[in-house]
Amino acid sequence: MAQKTPVTLEVIEKAIGNQKEELYKLKKNVKIFETEKDYLDTMKNQVASLEKAEKELDQLK
Repeated sequence: MAQKTPVTLEVIEKAIGNQKEELYKLKKNVKIFETEKDYLDTMKNQVASLEKAEKELDQLK
């Protein structure tokens, strides 16, 4: 039978510390995701602009 760990201040502090570390990692990953999303949005806009310019050049031919 599994033995229960007594809930002590030390156990609670360790659990809080682990949760803070997980939260930090999550925030870091969200920041990376947001940065990549901004980059992809910029690339999407540039591609659209280039496609528009290409169509205009084709019309001039």
